[in-house]
Amino acid sequence: MSVSKSGISWTDSTWSPIIGCTRVSEGCRNCFAERNAIRMAGPGGRYEGLVASHDGGPRWTGVVKFMPRDLDQPLRWKRPRRIFVNPMSDLFHEGLSDAQIAAVFGVMALAPQHTFQVLTKRPRRMLEWFDSATRLRVGGWSGIIDPPPLVHPPTACVRSFHNFIGASERDIDPRVDLRVRAAIGAQWPLPNVWVGVSAEDQATLDARMPDLLRCPAKVRWVSLEPQLGPVDLRPWLPFDNLQWVVQGGESGPRARPFHPGWAVDVIEACKKAGVPYFFKQQGAWKPKSWGARAVDDLEWGTLSGGGKFWPLTTPWNGRTGDDSDDREEVMVRVGGHQSDPAEWPEAIRVQDFPA
Repeated sequence: MSVSKSGISWTDSTWSPIIGCTRVSEGCRNCFAERNAIRMAGPGGRYEGLVASHDGGPRWTGVVKFMPRDLDQPLRWKRPRRIFVNPMSDLFHEGLSDAQIAAVFGVMALAPQHTFQVLTKRPRRMLEWFDSATRLRVGGWSGIIDPPPLVHPPTACVRSFHNFIGASERDIDPRVDLRVRAAIGAQWPLPNVWVGVSAEDQATLDARMPDLLRCPAKVRWVSLEPQLGPVDLRPWLPFDNLQWVVQGGESGPRARPFHPGWAVDVIEACKKAGVPYFFKQQGAWKPKSWGARAVDDLEWGTLSGGGKFWPLTTPWNGRTGDDSDDREEVMVRVGGHQSDPAEWPEAIRVQDFPA
């Protein structure tokens, strides 16, 4: 089943017409999707051949599978909802064709009642795909000798969707263009698609943001998950560059620490820029001063040498509420997600969405 009610707090449901992936950066090391997929990777399982067990835990094999039979799932939902696209893969994975990506966009074009949340770690491929989408032709994808006229991009995407589900020529005649325009208007990019990148630290953020900002989108967003180091988001916030920011720590058996002061920094930056912000979870580690009950004797000082943190651009006062600057907070591993806002200090208890 490719669509399900989600346990991810910033979305309502998930949709996986593409499964399988490849690690591209340090944020992928403890991928939750790998941990979920390995449970169904046996003979005949949905993820057979896509993920394998290693000494360091499960790992994607690099094989990506396109699932045409799961494409139309969002069309069966009439009640509007936020849908996270491809949590078990990356829509812009190098193993996918332009036409396969277009088919996913075709479904999103036909379901204007939903909001689709797209995240990628491959913004360059995303930018290249959007560029190609403006050159689509009536007869198919671009690159044809003596090509026919350009076609409305959402219409071409819908035709790609129909092709993959085996629709007849009658279903993809020029009248499709009228039906799509009636549903979403002549807008491109699609107004119900939020396009974003995920980044785990300053280096990946700075590398991925330029391509994101060149992609056409009604809503651009960034997910700092799992955040592994301090991030200064301020250079990327002016000029209405971003419409949403999500942030959170890492969970799982090998999770790395997340300092709540990093959240305070980003919250303050978003507040000043007027950008909606959503804190998802603290992750598997908590400040020792919160009275957290550790699951082992490991402290972040053991991992990072001294338990000290990078300087914050704003004071971290979350644990005591006084004027102390808590920059040398030591973290302990408590396990779980720590996703209940009631467990967080008020300073980071923020969960807003774009209008």
